[in-house]
Amino acid sequence: LVSVLQSPLVQDGQNRNPSRNTRILVYDVDPASATYNTAIAEYVHVLPPNAAEANNRHTPVSEILALSETKFLILQRDGRVADHLYRVIEY
Repeated sequence: LVSVLQSPLVQDGQNRNPSRNTRILVYDVDPASATYNTAIAEYVHVLPPNAAEANNRHTPVSEILALSETKFLILQRDGRVADHLYRVIEY
């Protein structure tokens, strides 16, 4: 099971300036495993900046989709509706 936090945690920033790093957590969901029901891995996902980069604003995560056992598509939102007809996917 893989989860991603929508936004950075408060403790990940410095001097009240939020981080652009959020966390991806991998949990063991195999009942026969010794690490069942615990996080077995943690990764950093750098969120792209939003329009207000001077304030270190980020683009929150909306969804995560498994493409394979090791590749994931992370969809992010910026809250801006009318400025772009299409979105860019970075991978």
